[in-house]
Amino acid sequence: MAFFRNYQCPECNGVFRFLHHPSDAPPPDRCQLCAAWMLDTPEPVFVPQAPGIGTLQAKSHDDVYRAMEDASEARTHLMAQYGGGSASDYNHTKITDMHDNTREGDISAKYAPPPNYVQEFMKLNQSQGPSIGGGFAPMSGATGAEWAAAAHTGTFPHQGAATLASISPNHAQLARIMEAGGRLNRDG
Repeated sequence: MAFFRNYQCPECNGVFRFLHHPSDAPPPDRCQLCAAWMLDTPEPVFVPQAPGIGTLQAKSHDDVYRAMEDASEARTHLMAQYGGGSASDYNHTKITDMHDNTREGDISAKYAPPPNYVQEFMKLNQSQGPSIGGGFAPMSGATGAEWAAAAHTGTFPHQGAATLASISPNHAQLARIMEAGGRLNRDG
């Protein structure tokens, strides 16, 4: 791990920062201010640092977020009082965790990701082992013959062949139209 240490030059009495990378790197041989030779093993010098003092601007952002969270909790109690039920029934309306490191144009509310319907379908339609003849299942251990048999059964049997038969008759005509349109655009 790299870190900085401050050293004082014996010639010019100036204090400079030196980066030790890696952490066991030796101290500097020369002063970085006047290029004078340092002592055999110079000792680091303590230089006090200014404390990190927060600004009113940062505090006002935090206060706004806290006020929004407090107001949302009060709103859940009011909803429970007037709507019936307990406050825990309305917990979904509370703001409890907002992004506080937003930039201009960002939204501070956190939303749940949209549902992934493909994953839900796969979870609902799982079966043990290869599924031949209907239903969804990962056929990880299936042979080529089992894959071919599965193509002829199920919800849409022979769908690839049916699609090919519907595309083939018009394909040549559509290809000529597309080719002619492409040529016209290049000429004009």
